[in-house]
Amino acid sequence: MNISTKRFFLDKGFGLKKYLERLDSFYNKLEDQKSKDLLVLIITYHLMDYTKVKLPFHTPSYWSDLEKLIAQKDDNNSIDLNFPPYKLHYYDLNSYNRDIKLYFSELGGYTTILREHYKHLII
Repeated sequence: MNISTKRFFLDKGFGLKKYLERLDSFYNKLEDQKSKDLLVLIITYHLMDYTKVKLPFHTPSYWSDLEKLIAQKDDNNSIDLNFPPYKLHYYDLNSYNRDIKLYFSELGGYTTILREHYKHLII
């Protein structure tokens, strides 16, 4: 598919014409092909939906680690956010060699604290 076909598809199919110039600039600032491919995959994921696009972390170890964390939550010690179904559950992360005890959502805590996704940010 050539670039004009891609631009037509993004504009007519998804109404993204107003973002194309900034997306193109952002894409071209990425240092390597792996980063560029991941950006395209993330945009595709948001446009198409999780049932059609799988992100790189969608692996058996990711899901088993997340299930292990969820099994450790303390249902009797949680903070109700008054925004169903979200609650912050208490976790003690000593079993992960981290002296951390806090309230968080399963997915947010897993990606931020245990997977340390923030480590790869350059500020």
